[in-house]
Amino acid sequence: MAARGPPSHHHQQNQPERVEPLFVQVSDVYIGADAEALSCVEICLAAEEVSGPVTVVGAQPQGKGRTHWRLYPRTNQDRLSLIQAGTITLREQEASLLQKNPFVVRPGTATTRVIVSNIPLSYDNEEIGKTLSTRGYKLLSRVIDERARNKEGFVCDREDILVGGCCDVTSLTTRRFTCASCQENGCCQVYEHCVSCCLQPEKSVQHENSYRDPKAKFCYGADPPHLQPGR
Repeated sequence: MAARGPPSHHHQQNQPERVEPLFVQVSDVYIGADAEALSCVEICLAAEEVSGPVTVVGAQPQGKGRTHWRLYPRTNQDRLSLIQAGTITLREQEASLLQKNPFVVRPGTATTRVIVSNIPLSYDNEEIGKTLSTRGYKLLSRVIDERARNKEGFVCDREDILVGGCCDVTSLTTRRFTCASCQENGCCQVYEHCVSCCLQPEKSVQHENSYRDPKAKFCYGADPPHLQPGR
């Protein structure tokens, strides 16, 4: 049997090129209180001053865009040109270009995991941090939550949590009013899902943290959940 040869050139052309985004550190740029906020067009044009015309697909703010924007080069060669430059010029100031999402903890980074239990469902991540501070716990570095939840019902994973502790609502993985791990009796296996689910307008949290089921421990609703046998 003849050995299989490499894919044809035509087939290779049909394969989409995966291009990772870059991160524009706009916190390097001073913008006065009365000045117009940075825009997608402004950032893309600034990048194309470095990599050339029609080399950037678009840009979007990381969260509210106060510290970083995601920049999407058209090809890996365009991305390399921007990496080699290291910065782009915004309003006559240099903004750094980062290859990695600055809000993601990389493998090998020294971290301390803190588990806080018995938190009321009405608390969001920001209130948890404030409570720890008032009780004498001093945070020496930035806190990255395992998941984020807030009073608007958003839930997201670690990589989509912004500096202020809120979810990046522009991310495809961020969900609002999710009941992903919740059962019909109003109990959920994941605490943040319980928070998000019960924040729907028709829900209530009268029986928050009712540990009635060994797996689905986090409950909400007008009536206590039915007692489940141990497993």
